[in-house]
Amino acid sequence: MQLFTPVEIEKASIAIGHDTPVMLLGSCFSDSMAERMQSQLFDVTANPLGTLYNPVSIRRCLEAMASSDSFTETDLTQYGGLYHSFLCHSSLSRTTADDTLRAINCALAEGTQALRRASHIFLTLGTAMVYRLRADGSVVANCHKMPQQLFDRRMLSVDEATEALQGCVDAIRAVNHSAQVWLTVSPIRHLSDGAHTNTLSKSTLHLAAAGIAEAHYFPAYEVVCDELRDYRFYAADMAHPSPVAADLVYERFADCFFSETTKTTARDCAKLVRRLAHRRLTANQEEFDRFRANTLKLADEIILKYPTVESALRRLLRNHNFSS
Repeated sequence: MQLFTPVEIEKASIAIGHDTPVMLLGSCFSDSMAERMQSQLFDVTANPLGTLYNPVSIRRCLEAMASSDSFTETDLTQYGGLYHSFLCHSSLSRTTADDTLRAINCALAEGTQALRRASHIFLTLGTAMVYRLRADGSVVANCHKMPQQLFDRRMLSVDEATEALQGCVDAIRAVNHSAQVWLTVSPIRHLSDGAHTNTLSKSTLHLAAAGIAEAHYFPAYEVVCDELRDYRFYAADMAHPSPVAADLVYERFADCFFSETTKTTARDCAKLVRRLAHRRLTANQEEFDRFRANTLKLADEIILKYPTVESALRRLLRNHNFSS
């Protein structure tokens, strides 16, 4: 007896390996997938300008990275003691204009480089609802908790969402002619306007994604909502997939994009990454030095066995003050 509806996912025509640069942009579900890839030492860049939820903001982000034009102070607005950009997430906001521009332009440069070299680019669509700045009518990526009367809120039409996604593909192709573009709809439920409005929003995104001939589709939404389809796979807010659900989606992602050899490499790398994440629990310096030496020995063994992860692993060791 089969007690769930399986979602069939074809194997990708171009696989992802540890020498394959990947870029993920979009909703926080893309961050969740990126974290899992990074924990296995894949070459991943995720949301350099911060989390993006609607297709218009994703397009504007890609256009900014494709143009390589730096942000200037005229692109910023000040509120609540911070300088913000309506194109970026609040995580890049700072207390001075100079610091904000430095953070944004550094992130923009990282994104531009990643966009140019990526072999796979994943765009995760969260919602068709957008906020428009009343002053000029532009769609913002983040309202930065500014007064609601500064914005108008409405849902994109299917045509508008499709146009935005086509703009995403055009921006990518302006600097990267070979990358595979993958679209996916986030399974995170946006319930502030009610279940029906969430359904309309997600349906708009699905129809728009289906209208982009140059892009492929990965069914993350369908795996959570159709295959799992149970509240035990949701977090306490009943809107976000639980870590178990995200892990299951990532397994389906791996089945689609990874070879068996890549999966083995990923598992071995993940063991070392978990070791590096351990907090120091001893004041005994000799004991810690042994742990450090054994960790570096294991890292050298991983690099010898899997040379393609060396750059990512060396960077991780430096970040944990474990450089050899």
